[in-house]
Amino acid sequence: MITFIIGLLLLIIGGTVYGAVCQKIFKPDDRKTTAVRLNDKVDYVPMKKWKNSLIQLLNIAGTGPIL
Repeated sequence: MITFIIGLLLLIIGGTVYGAVCQKIFKPDDRKTTAVRLNDKVDYVPMKKWKNSLIQLLNIAGTGPIL
């Protein structure tokens, strides 16, 4: 049980540090995406936040059984 807790803490700390380093290197900006700039309701349509989050969750959950 202690190994699980240590592993979980390492995962959380590592993710936080890695996120901070990536944010410092890549510097997110406020530019509009192509779907927002060229919104024509056919080819370029902005996606809702909840749908985008669901797709990311499914991508992560889909690779779990493979590993």
